[in-house]
Amino acid sequence: MKILDYILDFIWPRFCLSCKKEGSLCCAQCQKKIELLDISYQAWPDEEKFIFEKCYVCLDFQQIFTQKLIKTFKYQYIQELSTVLSDILYRQSQKINLPANTIISNIPLHLKKKKQRGFDQTEVLAKNLSQKINLPYQKLLKRIKFNKTQARLNKAERLLNVENIFTNTQKMCDSEAACVLLIDDIATTGATLNEAARVLKLAGYSHIIALVLAKN
Repeated sequence: MKILDYILDFIWPRFCLSCKKEGSLCCAQCQKKIELLDISYQAWPDEEKFIFEKCYVCLDFQQIFTQKLIKTFKYQYIQELSTVLSDILYRQSQKINLPANTIISNIPLHLKKKKQRGFDQTEVLAKNLSQKINLPYQKLLKRIKFNKTQARLNKAERLLNVENIFTNTQKMCDSEAACVLLIDDIATTGATLNEAARVLKLAGYSHIIALVLAKN
């Protein structure tokens, strides 16, 4: 694999998405400069109205570098960026007082879209985070409806668009789990996260928090 990477780098050299330095898509210097949002940042002013207890956001989506990192990984699946983004999630998660018996899960893609894309970006990130913080990953949700992309809809349409799109993959909750940490890449109105939390609540999980890379 290293030989293949060397050949590909020679044919198609990579340049940092921020400073354009050749060698990687996120050079060491630019990676060190990535600043996380304060843990107290509120994604929505009416956050208490959601079913999940809290949504923690890592990065400012208005930063062009943030958009490039997330979108390049999301649509091209470059392993190098999964490491960078997983580290960002890890750094922010260290500021959250997670119970020792927390389960990490993710907002899944529909199987059709996963096959089209070749991977599920949030599943990759959640599994990477699980290894970094030594908490178990479980696939708790399955997307059963191939719905429209949320970004193209207004707020009212987004609420309707995510109704009943998930089902729980287990018949009952893990009684040993004190909390579920839901991982997603980009949050907008919070409708998708809220629908996921609703399904998990019905399955018996009482404490659900979210951790996302950015909020658009």
